[in-house]
Amino acid sequence: MDADDSIDVIARSDSDVAIPLRLLHFIRNDISRMRKVTILALILFICSGWRWGRGISVSQLKEEHKNYFSLSSAKDSKGNLYRTPHLYGGNSVPIEKSIDNGKNWRKVGEVKCSLTYSAWGSSLFVDKKDKIYLVCGGSVQFSRSTDYGRSWSAATPIPNGKGYQPEAFVDSQGTIYVTWYAGRDIVRDIYLSISHNEGRRWKTPERLRQGEDAFFTESDNVVYLSYVRGKTLYFSYTRDRGETWNTETFGFLVPMKEPYVKIHKGTVYLLFQGYKPDPFNLIPGSEAKYNLFFTTSKDMGKTWKGFERLTNN
Repeated sequence: MDADDSIDVIARSDSDVAIPLRLLHFIRNDISRMRKVTILALILFICSGWRWGRGISVSQLKEEHKNYFSLSSAKDSKGNLYRTPHLYGGNSVPIEKSIDNGKNWRKVGEVKCSLTYSAWGSSLFVDKKDKIYLVCGGSVQFSRSTDYGRSWSAATPIPNGKGYQPEAFVDSQGTIYVTWYAGRDIVRDIYLSISHNEGRRWKTPERLRQGEDAFFTESDNVVYLSYVRGKTLYFSYTRDRGETWNTETFGFLVPMKEPYVKIHKGTVYLLFQGYKPDPFNLIPGSEAKYNLFFTTSKDMGKTWKGFERLTNN
């Protein structure tokens, strides 16, 4: 084999040589540009509120936490929002609707019920079929709408449900979960009832334990329920639509409130308000101060790590 033959074996045509050479030329001439792009992407990545290893935006979680505990509205698949007014009372509950993401609201319907008041609380939620549900406190009552809030079924009591500040949730399979509180403000028991058929029948309410600020979420057909009592977080989850629950507990250094949970790729992300000790809180009429904290768990709430304070009030 002569020299020309060896060249022909290695590269059978000019194009076989030209393509790799053009690629090497691009890499050599543009390496500085690639470095600049990488640095810029890293800066944007950090400034957007992300952290290495988290895979989720903390700033987004902060906004979701704020909206959940301040807006108290439900959204259908068309983007319409629904809420109850801040003040109501009597034998009906007004339902308000917004079609512009909460900028303007108008009354769209009302739920006929037995005596109830806004101070006793209510919870609106929407299932994947855009059926809207309302649970209101007092004698814990349930109603639904199938026409985007224009008309509602007569409110029916959840059997043995007496309490206030209900919190309701519907999972991807249509199972409805409702919690409420019973007892005095200082010592409140949390009760849970479940319906598998759009509220036509309910399981006998189950007392969970003393606590407050119940929060539901779902990921990969697992439903999570979190609530707090003093310095303790209760993190529960069910894989069988509420038939059985696993519960983990976590103790913090100061009293907690408003837990907000999100699941992302098997990691549990938790935001909560932690009480800030302050001698001025001992003054009568002073308001307790809280800071927002963030932590994660990779073992379904058995252990938590990476505590970070997000605010400094």
